[in-house]
Amino acid sequence: MSESDSKSLGRRLELSEQKRIRLKNRVPATTGDEETFLWSMVDILTLLLIFFILFYSRALDSRIKGQSPTVDIPAAAQREKIGVNMPDRTGLFPHDHGLERGRIRTKEVDQRPDESLESLESLQNEVMNMAAGYSDGSFEVYRKQGRLVIVMGERITFDAGESELLDDFKPVLTELSALIASKNGYQVMVAGHTDDTSICTARYPSNWELSAARSIRVAKFLINSGVSAERVSIEGYAEFRPLNDNDSLKNREANRRVEITLVKEGRG
Repeated sequence: MSESDSKSLGRRLELSEQKRIRLKNRVPATTGDEETFLWSMVDILTLLLIFFILFYSRALDSRIKGQSPTVDIPAAAQREKIGVNMPDRTGLFPHDHGLERGRIRTKEVDQRPDESLESLESLQNEVMNMAAGYSDGSFEVYRKQGRLVIVMGERITFDAGESELLDDFKPVLTELSALIASKNGYQVMVAGHTDDTSICTARYPSNWELSAARSIRVAKFLINSGVSAERVSIEGYAEFRPLNDNDSLKNREANRRVEITLVKEGRG
């Protein structure tokens, strides 16, 4: 190789090296970022694949062992929240784990008859036997909404406008008190009622006072005859809960009354 050829070749190599350097300086600004981005995507896809394999393995293992997998805990928690024993459609919930708390919490009702309490019908018959001498409608007994209501008209219990019990009625009320005292499973509500005839005396300024005073009188008689005071309550309704329209003497007489209502405890 001649000296000129050597210089030409050296010049070419020098130009080639300069060109390579220029290309190298431009290439990293673009290719480096793309490589970094590609490597990040590969890392994310790899991690997702690893997590998928782990979850699938755990789910498969739980199905085999009959244990609830972690991924189904929210469903179990929801079933417990609403308190309903939903059918296990996934087959992943064992019947002896978790579902016990999710069952409907129904109050166990004792279906056995309460032997300490006689039926209202039997009790009604006993009271009616006591009132056999009152066939004029002044003493009535009936059942209403699981309660026994004993209606005692004014004519046999009080003088008009007064709240002192008539002596003739006291033996019947004594017998009735003994029966009620023996039925400890009943609450006793005593309510006084009047007609719409106005009253305005020093003792009873209105029918409110009169009706309340009559219910108190009967309640005290029951208590003094053996009925526990804790079972007794009183009410006075004046003329505002009539049995009939106050448009005749007969209807007004029927509206003037005291009622004893027996309510089985727990029925309200």
